[in-house]
Amino acid sequence: MNYNNLDISTPALLIDKSNLLDNIKTMSKYTKKNKINLRPHSKSHKTSNIAKIQIKNGAVGICVATLYEAEIMSKNNIKGILLTSPITNTSNTIRIKKLLKSSPDIMLVIDSLYGLKFYAKIASKFNIKINILIDCDIMGIGKNKIIRTGVKNIKEIIKLASLINNNKNLIYKLLIVFSIILLILAFYAPDSPVGAAVFRFLAFALKPLGLSVILLVYATTLISSGGIKVPAPTLIIIALLVLIITSSPVFAVWVAQQAEKDGIELVSKSAC
Repeated sequence: MNYNNLDISTPALLIDKSNLLDNIKTMSKYTKKNKINLRPHSKSHKTSNIAKIQIKNGAVGICVATLYEAEIMSKNNIKGILLTSPITNTSNTIRIKKLLKSSPDIMLVIDSLYGLKFYAKIASKFNIKINILIDCDIMGIGKNKIIRTGVKNIKEIIKLASLINNNKNLIYKLLIVFSIILLILAFYAPDSPVGAAVFRFLAFALKPLGLSVILLVYATTLISSGGIKVPAPTLIIIALLVLIITSSPVFAVWVAQQAEKDGIELVSKSAC
């Protein structure tokens, strides 16, 4: 391509359309093959036209970083918008109201009780429903902390989820974890502070206690003033059974025997 004839101010971002489409289609094929819902972040391109191409190729929506970006996407009829930054400035109340009217399926994020009350007040005042997600800062766990936005502990997550579920104007959607983006980095650099923190979190989730906590947290989100929704009772029972079984003396003896057996086999192989 001859750039000499382009009448544009510099510096300027130029996009190779062919490579762009190839990348979008490659990601689309991968997510479809693995049955993953893709909601790409638009903070890199900030362009509604590219967002439309991504959605045309299978994306369920678009993530945005700011209220202004959300407004632009909404204005251009982009569906499935997720605003990933918590908004708590009261001066933005009218803008948020207009955004919710134009894009009722938009999802907003909270990471504090203040943020929850902020959105609850807007929802009540204008009689509108708001889809809410809880942002969790898993990278704030452990020795090598990387502090980002997000709720810092399980207790607060449960509290916020319960309050959302008990508010008729707020719709609890799911947990959003900013640091999930760093999982790929963790696998590339497991010895780094990021990798160590991510693997500590995953290790906790795979332990009996961790699994039970996760099941109970999710079950709590299904409990509201109107009763308990399915499958909350089943999840609670499973969590309790996991705790009871894994804390029993019989299970402890079995684990010890298996460890001893593995140790003997390892020593035997080394001796050979």
